[in-house]
Amino acid sequence: MAIRPFVKEDILPLKEILLTTRVFRNEEIEVAVELMEIVTEEPHQLDYIMFTSVDNNNGVQGYYCVGPTPMTEVICIGSPSIRTSTEAEQAEN
Repeated sequence: MAIRPFVKEDILPLKEILLTTRVFRNEEIEVAVELMEIVTEEPHQLDYIMFTSVDNNNGVQGYYCVGPTPMTEVICIGSPSIRTSTEAEQAEN
């Protein structure tokens, strides 16, 4: 696997990945896609940094985005895995 700069052509395969994981709500996916569009349409913006993870055939496998976190109630830094909002709530109790 390799990590390369994010490009506009990555949006559709990444949206499909987000949909098929069945972890994210539609609103969260819409925000993710909106941020991807901001990164590609506004190259001089400084709010978000984005990279794409690709396999040996340049097939999109995932992405990395750093910046403000709209729609986020709980932020887990250094978490070894992705947790759903329900799992995060249970961990707090």
